[in-house]
Amino acid sequence: MKYIILYSLLISPSLYAAKKCSDYLLKHRDEMVHKDPHRWLENDTPEREQWFKLQHKKVKNYFKTKMNGTTYWEQIFLNEYSQPHGLMQYDLSDGQAVMLMDMGLNAPNVVAKLNADNTLTPIVNSFQFGEYQGQASITKIWVNPKKDFLIVPVAYSGSIDVIELHVYNLVTGEKLEVIKNAGDYNIQWGGDNIFIYQKYVGNELIQLIHPLGTKKNDIFYEASEWQLTSNKNNHSNNLVHTNKAGKTKLTNVVSGKVIDLDFPVKQVAYADDKQMVVVKQNADEEDEIVKIMESGVIRNYDPEKGVLKDVFELVNYSVHSYSMGARYWANVYDANQNLVTKIELPNYATLNHVEELENDEFSMVFQSMVVEYQNVTYDIKSKKFLEKNMEDLLLTDATGVRYVNEFFSAKSADGAKVPVRVVYRKGLKLDGNNPSFLEGYGGFGAAGYFDASYSTQHNFFLRDGGVYVAPALRGGNELGEKWAAQAQFDQKQNTFNDLIATIETLHRKGYSRPRRTAIAGWSNGGLLIGALVTQRPDLIRLALPGNGVQDMLRKELLDPRFDNGWSYEYGNTSDPYMFQYMQGYSPVALAERPQHYPTTLVIAAKDDSRVKTAHSYKLTQALQQNQKADQTQPILMLHVPDAGHWATYEDLQDIRAYTTLTKIWTALYYELSVKPSSESLELLEAEGL
Repeated sequence: MKYIILYSLLISPSLYAAKKCSDYLLKHRDEMVHKDPHRWLENDTPEREQWFKLQHKKVKNYFKTKMNGTTYWEQIFLNEYSQPHGLMQYDLSDGQAVMLMDMGLNAPNVVAKLNADNTLTPIVNSFQFGEYQGQASITKIWVNPKKDFLIVPVAYSGSIDVIELHVYNLVTGEKLEVIKNAGDYNIQWGGDNIFIYQKYVGNELIQLIHPLGTKKNDIFYEASEWQLTSNKNNHSNNLVHTNKAGKTKLTNVVSGKVIDLDFPVKQVAYADDKQMVVVKQNADEEDEIVKIMESGVIRNYDPEKGVLKDVFELVNYSVHSYSMGARYWANVYDANQNLVTKIELPNYATLNHVEELENDEFSMVFQSMVVEYQNVTYDIKSKKFLEKNMEDLLLTDATGVRYVNEFFSAKSADGAKVPVRVVYRKGLKLDGNNPSFLEGYGGFGAAGYFDASYSTQHNFFLRDGGVYVAPALRGGNELGEKWAAQAQFDQKQNTFNDLIATIETLHRKGYSRPRRTAIAGWSNGGLLIGALVTQRPDLIRLALPGNGVQDMLRKELLDPRFDNGWSYEYGNTSDPYMFQYMQGYSPVALAERPQHYPTTLVIAAKDDSRVKTAHSYKLTQALQQNQKADQTQPILMLHVPDAGHWATYEDLQDIRAYTTLTKIWTALYYELSVKPSSESLELLEAEGL
């Protein structure tokens, strides 16, 4: 009899755990408003550990049949991650530099000083921290303006929300101090010997000003009241803070001088000690670029109806790049803020860098879905790119395969038109039988995946006959602030409706069909995928929600550090109206409905400091208990130990990113029946794999 009881616990531990915790979420006095049968998965108990073992066994059995020997994707990522590469470099003087290098898979990230004679003097490496190799990572460094001090942030288990700051003297190589429990990577130098950092006190974030070599940490601003707007180069004495009322302070850390600006700053696009280029939004919701000089003189550029992507301050010119949906362009200004020309940029690529050459020419670096970097030249006098074959340059990969980049519009439930980028191999038949892979985010005013961005896995998938899909979902800023605001609070369903419309249109136009469609998203994007799985499971074959906010009704309790579960974006369940609204789309709640769910691989990084993994645990359990489809469409959870929110970022997670991505893409190829192309196999053979 005892063996029968033990077996039942392994198969369905909730039978026992339900007796130990409430079945209900009680809100608004004693009114019972929502069942919560999987709350036991929020707590670290022996029952949950048994559940983890069961999930691991399911995943192991799934991949055992699909990863016989060394797989295709193991070879791809082994080659990708084994190569040493530079991450950051600060030039010092006399030919010296400080370098941060990733030495490849199962090797540390190394910070070293490049000497004038081209020898390297190691300063620190990531294997010096933690109990085992790969636990800690170093992905950024900061050098002060005088270039004699270095800050090395050390992140653990793929988290950048709480880090350690290790401070070194670059002249002597001596470690000066260690600051623990710093909050994220928002570090700002304020002069040669002072820096400002953020630190958590409980769940509250404060900003501290710290003179090097002292134990002094004065509160610079209460972060809950004044938010520091970070600068791109972190080398300015001038810092910008904006409060919730929209007031802005410009503070010189060295002199202590404070300038009150009469407008809220949306972002700092560029800053040094002589000038600061900031973005404000006018009454017409246009981005206005403002240059604030050291003397206090403020110069305004003409407003532009677009989303500012980047500002490049050159010797004689300033280049501002913009986008609005599928249109990309750049404005070129002279030193007096006069518009020189507008450059229409290719919409199949993203502008990454601009340098000023002689004879009024710019060197511009672009990236596309299949080309990592491509240099082209723009002539200011003729107002033309000198390359005549830019489309061929940016849409032909390293194996010579040519691709198509195009856009279509998907009509959402309320009539909104959603721009969608589609990329596929030239000559591919749009007969509805192609494998398609869609990535989405749709939240927090972020750009998501819509802009063209290169990755090795995308390039292989496209070369192997796949269709890549990236919609500009509401919640993101691809069409401006209004577009983002249309999916906040009690309009969040718009994001999910946009995704549904995108996939329906994708199928209707013959790019793909449900049984050959996979979707993926991370964090807020994980919520997006969870919502699609529980609202329209018929549209896809494979779902890949990663570290998602899946239980909207418990987010304030699970994730209190981030404004009570990101209440500024989603709303708060203490409001009865918002509770009811979120109940209507919360994936964990909707997963209680028995349906034919698609194959779902939930990615849950165990040490996620941003989104508590209980969200993913509860979604997995709910889907498994209510799956009506047969065993060919399993619900699985890939539980990644010693990993954080960025579990697929190799620089942060090393071997864990390698194994996680290998499994994700192996599952995708299996579920969508994708076969490697001859060009891809030849490329791997040429690389010796």
